[in-house]
Amino acid sequence: GSFDWGTHKCSHSLASGVGFSEYCQSTSKPPEACSCGTAQGSGDGYVPAKEMFFGRGAIQLSWNYNYRGASTALTGSPETFCEDPDLVATEEKYAWGAGLFFWMEHTKEGTTSHTECLKNYNFGGTLNNINGGLECPAHGGWHAEAVKLRLNRYCRAAKVLGLPNLLKIDGCAGLDDKFHSCVGDGSCSECSDFFDKNPGEHTYSYSPPVSSPVTTSVVDQPAAIEEKPLCPQGLFPWEKNPSCCVPNPNFIGDGACDPDAPYNTEECGYDGGDCCKGTCDSGSIFGCTTKKESQFGDYGPFGFYCVDPSQEDSIVRNVCADVEKDRIGDGMCNPEYNTAGCNYDGGDCCEESCDTIHSFYQCGLGAGSFDCRDPAFVKEVETIKQTSKPSPMPTDKSVSVETTVVVTSTPAPTK
Repeated sequence: GSFDWGTHKCSHSLASGVGFSEYCQSTSKPPEACSCGTAQGSGDGYVPAKEMFFGRGAIQLSWNYNYRGASTALTGSPETFCEDPDLVATEEKYAWGAGLFFWMEHTKEGTTSHTECLKNYNFGGTLNNINGGLECPAHGGWHAEAVKLRLNRYCRAAKVLGLPNLLKIDGCAGLDDKFHSCVGDGSCSECSDFFDKNPGEHTYSYSPPVSSPVTTSVVDQPAAIEEKPLCPQGLFPWEKNPSCCVPNPNFIGDGACDPDAPYNTEECGYDGGDCCKGTCDSGSIFGCTTKKESQFGDYGPFGFYCVDPSQEDSIVRNVCADVEKDRIGDGMCNPEYNTAGCNYDGGDCCEESCDTIHSFYQCGLGAGSFDCRDPAFVKEVETIKQTSKPSPMPTDKSVSVETTVVVTSTPAPTK
């Protein structure tokens, strides 16, 4: 998005007539989500709050698809919050209600925050459910620091409540590493008392009151059938297809191609569409258009190693295998990948096919610049032969030379 968490400033222009689509995923539409509408800036630089789906409520409710679900649960109508999302901020019952709804009902990877806390004893699992797309693992910048602040506040609350130890934190990718590092550098000092205290281990001291004996009948119950895990240990199912098992499902559909298996496979929707330009969701975290100089540039390069056979920019995986996969379609021509099997480096090597919108680097950048070999853009090959036959202006020595002239297409001039 346009909000910089490091400086707490918004770089998005809200000038009159400029569209504003933050926290509204255009591909999600009724009945699954609220319509994005046409929120536009006014002459004074503001966009009406009731036209936007940014975070509101006790546990911040954000994005158009979450507002519709909360609206149905709290008001009985899916349209109430769609028509006026600012009700979640201006009416107390909806502000608290939205937080309770998200905690109890929002499901991710087959579980809720409530289940993770009370059944699985996993603080990390609650964080993954609430903000895992940005913090599990943390995507650098402000979010890396936010995770440490969150851990410190959790430890402070645990101390005030007199808890003997913390809940488990392994349900959020990277959180355990952050816990150890911030205790070590002092940035979450409140957690030092809980270091190496067996997270998730609980001792119950409560004893129920003694009452008069009650005679009850005992009915034999069939033995519970142990459910087999959906995925092997260390892998987790993708919510859209449980047979897709990956180390971190949050990476699927985040707008940045993870080119290797198990992400970039048919079962996982070819990384949720991230690896092909035609299927990548522009409303995702990375947006499919991350540039080298952008706030997420340090995570790149991002390319498009598209192996979805239904897409025009697909490559032949078994032919284009021994390559740096994230360099295919990154905007910089790599001569060794400039082959038909690699779709001529994902189009990077021809000026006409290099995608300036999706490319990570500036098209034509680098020592190779453009070296167009794609027949679709090499229009004509003409062979001219010279022989020893005298010409109008003879030379001292007759020569026989065969020369090939390659004529490439030239883009039509634009206005």
